[in-house]
Amino acid sequence: MASIISQLSSRLAGIRRPGSPGWTGATAMIRDRAATAFERSDSLRAAYARGKAAGRMVRSGSPSDDPAATGLRAELSRLLLAEATGERVSTGDRRALRKLAVESRKGDPDGLSIAALSVLADRFDDRAARAWLPVALAEAGRFTEAARLDPSGPPGPRPLHYPILVTAAHQLGGEAAGRERLEQLTERFPELGSAFTDIWGADPVSRHYRRLFEQSPAHDGRLPVFQHLPFCAGTSMQFSLALVVPWARTLQVGRRRGLLQLEQARRADDQLLQSLMMVHQHHPYALSVRGRRLTHFTVLRDPVSQIRSGFFKRSTRDKIVSTRDRGSADFVEHADYLLGNGLTNLLSRMIVTTHPDLAPLYRREFRGSGAYTLISHEEDMFYLRVTRRLSEGQLLRMARETLDENFAVVGTMAHLAASHLACTAAVGVPIAHTIAHRGRSGQPPNTEPPAVERRLREANSVDQQLFDDYTARFERDHADLIRAVEDPDAARTDQIVSSR
Repeated sequence: MASIISQLSSRLAGIRRPGSPGWTGATAMIRDRAATAFERSDSLRAAYARGKAAGRMVRSGSPSDDPAATGLRAELSRLLLAEATGERVSTGDRRALRKLAVESRKGDPDGLSIAALSVLADRFDDRAARAWLPVALAEAGRFTEAARLDPSGPPGPRPLHYPILVTAAHQLGGEAAGRERLEQLTERFPELGSAFTDIWGADPVSRHYRRLFEQSPAHDGRLPVFQHLPFCAGTSMQFSLALVVPWARTLQVGRRRGLLQLEQARRADDQLLQSLMMVHQHHPYALSVRGRRLTHFTVLRDPVSQIRSGFFKRSTRDKIVSTRDRGSADFVEHADYLLGNGLTNLLSRMIVTTHPDLAPLYRREFRGSGAYTLISHEEDMFYLRVTRRLSEGQLLRMARETLDENFAVVGTMAHLAASHLACTAAVGVPIAHTIAHRGRSGQPPNTEPPAVERRLREANSVDQQLFDDYTARFERDHADLIRAVEDPDAARTDQIVSSR
């Protein structure tokens, strides 16, 4: 069936079988069994052996094992068989297949979802599927094929899904092609003008974005790495980045499964690695990508706000990597757990994983496949062990060296919208989604005694100093961008006065 789908997809849309830089996934059963295999063990040798075995289980998974792909494959097979045998294919049948294809389109290395959309568009004249095809192709990094199709809709994708076509056109034909595609889209979807910023606009935000875009290290061939620090608006940022950077050109390094994804990336072919436009790194690790020079960007957050966000998010979302704190009834008790177990200055400890002094320690730790495991708890991560002996002075010095030498942008949640634009510009794409985040992340009102906050700030003094220092630096270096984003009327007035 897989070969039939591949042939059918190629015939209908000129689609070649793509690769995927990310981990392809495995069945829910394998994920559940593997996740339990990495509880802390008294025997390092036994734990290493279990890690190696469970890693083999996960790595043996193929796209056909993924439940979403299995459902899509079965529905596509059923619809094609019904049509071949003369049965009526209802509107509901087509809608169900289209829904599965759209939901499965990201992280689809076999192009199964694109094949399904191609079948619907070509054989059943499904307008919504036809509208989704160029978007899905661009998201899959298949820019040439995406450029051959004119975007249409509605029905089809929501307007915010179309700007990926601007990235595709820009990658293929440069600024002229990108601008032409953007003008085509904004004529059809005027609301894009308020949801996205681009390098061709005349407004103050667009002019500042173009200046930052022109300074992007990506133009010199460097691979931008988004170091996604936990509970620092990284999920909001990654959602917006994914609207303009293809999933198939992004190496995903998740927090729980990131080590397995990194191991797979080490075995990836050179062509795939050269095609990458970005790395989304959520797992702290001394990252290197064969044949690529890296440049990083991140966003910092006030440490107490970050810790509170982590506590309340972990209490409501099972998918987030948790700590081993199972007994705290409230945030005050959780703060005691963190302080009592040395879980302090965690943001700084994650940042310094890219410091060159730690690279040999990472190479030694991860020299065998058994070290690449799933992560069950925050305390299991290697970055805590490798930074345990650093004094606060050493940690602060190394964190500053890392941010100053390795990072093109260090944003701040004090000015998140401006920080996000600066980070997106560093990726080297000509269009950026605007972002809004109030920094509360669902946190309830702060009712803890003031002494709790004081203790946390004192214990996380390195994180606090980095946040304060680099927020001040961002405000200094990007004052005009902040003003344009946060006070657009004043910025427009400034622009009019300066043009006279």
